[in-house]
Amino acid sequence: MRNIGCFLFFGLLVCFSGLAAAAECRVVPEAIHMLRDARIGAYSLWDTTYAPSENGTADVVFRSVFPEENGDMIAVGGAMSEGDPDMRPFLVRIDRRGRVRYASADFETGEGKTLSGPAGSYEKIFSMPGADGEGPYLLAGTVSSAPGRPREIFLGRFSGTGGVSPLPPLREDGVDLVLADMAHALDGEGYVVAANAIRGPADNPEVSYGILMMLDGNGRELWRRSYQSGSPGRFEALAVYRGGYGDDAYFLAGTIRQDRPVQDALLIRVSPDGKIDWQRVYPRGAGAFLRAAAQVGTDLLVGGDVAPTDPQFTRSGWAMRLRATGGDVIWQRYLADPNYRMTGVAVSGETDGRATFLMRGQATEAAEEAFAQTHEERLRKALEQDLKEDTEAEAGDSALRSELIRSSMSGIVGKPFDHARVLMFSPYGDILSDSSYTEGQGAHALGMVLNTLGDRVLAGTYVPRNALSGDGAAGWILTLVPPDVYEDPCLEDPAEAN
Repeated sequence: MRNIGCFLFFGLLVCFSGLAAAAECRVVPEAIHMLRDARIGAYSLWDTTYAPSENGTADVVFRSVFPEENGDMIAVGGAMSEGDPDMRPFLVRIDRRGRVRYASADFETGEGKTLSGPAGSYEKIFSMPGADGEGPYLLAGTVSSAPGRPREIFLGRFSGTGGVSPLPPLREDGVDLVLADMAHALDGEGYVVAANAIRGPADNPEVSYGILMMLDGNGRELWRRSYQSGSPGRFEALAVYRGGYGDDAYFLAGTIRQDRPVQDALLIRVSPDGKIDWQRVYPRGAGAFLRAAAQVGTDLLVGGDVAPTDPQFTRSGWAMRLRATGGDVIWQRYLADPNYRMTGVAVSGETDGRATFLMRGQATEAAEEAFAQTHEERLRKALEQDLKEDTEAEAGDSALRSELIRSSMSGIVGKPFDHARVLMFSPYGDILSDSSYTEGQGAHALGMVLNTLGDRVLAGTYVPRNALSGDGAAGWILTLVPPDVYEDPCLEDPAEAN
């Protein structure tokens, strides 16, 4: 652990360090961390990929995953066949060796057939009452059932080994209804769904408000609540909070556009029946977005990202630990990398108070251009040196060695890769670990869940290394190495450590 390079900048503590240790057992309320260079290739417990064809006839994106007790993974998302302009719902059951045990559609090579079903994708999967490790499962996702009709939330029952049986969809009159997040309800017998009602362009909709719905164990709607404030807003994440002694609640995290011309982060706490307890707005930079939320101890952890006010800087990740009783900030961290746009994806809390924050790092055009110029110069110098050393060698041997140099300098070292970045925070907001993961030519993590052992499992998509420009993406699943045993050096409530 390191604790270096911090200074005050207009009253804000800025730390130029990848890792930091707790200093004097106190919480620094606010800090900017300039992340160390992404070290691609951190260890994982295991990972697997799914590419349905070898000639780019289909794209596959995994949006979530259900880890089964026997080690199998049911990955859900969407797939796009060659010649089809729309993504279609798709799922696949994969064992730990990457072997497919079941897929909801078969892909053919060449003139590959088009997937059936509505346009859209599966986004969530949950076990249903009576599940025995082989199903049944509840599927949910946003789809368009017919051209010109508003989007709706598809619900379906998957037996585990056979097809998907549709259930009555969720709709909102006259608007698109888009799934934001979903979780098992507080009573453990049903499901709670966060969604958005939207009409008009996504970047500037005429109508945009959040909705919370309660479903029973069979996916039937019990009630719904709409949250309209007169300002356009939307939900991005849902957290189930178990406080005990009548303190249970749901948290809805997202964005709202109020007086400013940009979006501010929004957090709403509602009672188990959907009534608002309180709501808070967190304005930051040129736009603030909360995209994930989870309970950690008696507090709430939220994650997202902030757009900079100065365009020369990149979008930074943003994590906050809040008091669940009123939304007050215990600590918050801004996580910036000049070569990447960082976007928050998911958060999770450990029983010992630590917190995991998953971000998506997307290489900036400036970083890619800078690497390309540097790589070209390195290659030119290497080839010149090779030719000097080969004045007496046969031309064929020289050409062979030059080709080997080109291969060895194929852009791996120093190349900015799109990647998943996982940080673990101590209860006091110190960065305990910082790991980066990618696959092929670049990967995007789109979700994170916990398996029955508490391991963190990522789902997403990547571009295969042998894919040509414009060719398809493939599915990606990764199980992170369990965190080391943590001994709290302070043994103190972090909310009281200030």
